[in-house]
This record gives sequence, structure tokens and C-alpha cells, in this order.
Amino acid sequence: MAKINVLFLLSLLLVELAVVQPSTGLSMKDWDRWTIKAKFTFQKVVEAAGNAVDKVKDVTLGERCNKRWIIANVTGLRKTLQTSLCGQHIAAQRIISSFQSFERDFKNGRSKQPLGFLFYGGHGNGKTYAAQILIEHLYRKGERSRFVHVFSPVKDFPDRTMDFIYANRLRQKLLHYVSICPHQLFIFDDFHQMANLMDLAIKPLL
Repeated sequence: MAKINVLFLLSLLLVELAVVQPSTGLSMKDWDRWTIKAKFTFQKVVEAAGNAVDKVKDVTLGERCNKRWIIANVTGLRKTLQTSLCGQHIAAQRIISSFQSFERDFKNGRSKQPLGFLFYGGHGNGKTYAAQILIEHLYRKGERSRFVHVFSPVKDFPDRTMDFIYANRLRQKLLHYVSICPHQLFIFDDFHQMANLMDLAIKPLL
């Protein structure tokens, strides 16, 4: 509402100035120059008003499902992975490829899909570090984003005899998160320890 009011008042101001132009004594050349300057100032004020409205929304609404909060910085991701993730060139390329497809479709407004990664391998091979880099270049709030979900077999699915129950709970969680914002990030750590569970949870969604 504040932004609309500012636009309306400035529009009236420009109209009023245009009406009184003949009595100002300015030449047409000077008037055109002044008008261009006024329009530039008008655009700056409108931009400032828009930024002010966005900041108010940030405070009152918090993180939202839009390009202001989902930055999808594929250039930064590629550079950081290639220089910081040592000995994991294949993994880095796969992360970049998936991230790039997500970034392209998201920014073009063509995709309503979440981004998911299955990490597997022994401790100390860079899985956690790669996930941190990925998250920091996807969301403005990084790991504090409410759109980031990391699942671990030890933490989230400790009892292997409860796979059917876990699968149903996980499926409901995924559907709930995507209903809030389709551009969520799901990371499944130590995937090799919960392959059966993932098969039960994900297949019905495909």
C-alpha cells in the first residue's frame, strides 16, 4: 500500500508540473532536460519505496519462497567447489550439473520442483562440507533457511525394523514441505544406510 501511495503522489506531481510548463518561461530544450532529470529522480524514489516495502515484508513475514531469498548462485557454487572440495571432482561436477538445471528453471519460472541430493560414502570424504557449500549458494539464509532439510539414518531413522513407518512419515513430510514452497532442498546423508527406506518413501511420489 505504501508503495502504491508513493507512485500515485509522484504521478500527480509530474502531471502538475507538465500542466504549468507553458508559464515557466523555460525553453523546450531546457524543459526536456529538466523532465528527463525529474523522471530519473522519480524512478529512484520508486525503487527506494519498493526496497522499503520489501524490508518491511522481511521483518513481518520472514523468509519467503521467491528470488529475494532463493539466490541459486551457480557461479559461486562452481568456483567454491572446484577450489575447495579436494579429491571429489566427480561429486562436484554432479552437484554443479543438478544445481545448474535447478537454477536455470527456477529463474525462468519453469520449474516447481525441489532439489534433492543423495550423499553416500565414509566419514571424512567431504560430504558435510559439500552440503554446506551447496546450501550457502542456494539460499540467502544458508543453513538457517527453513527450506533446508537434511536427513540422516542415525538421527532420523535409527531403528531398521521401522522402515515402513519411517517411510510413511518421510513421505508426508516431503509433501508438506513442498506444499509450502516447491523449491525446497532435501539432502539424504549416508544414503547407502537407508536405501530401502528411500525406495518405500519416494516411489509412491514418482
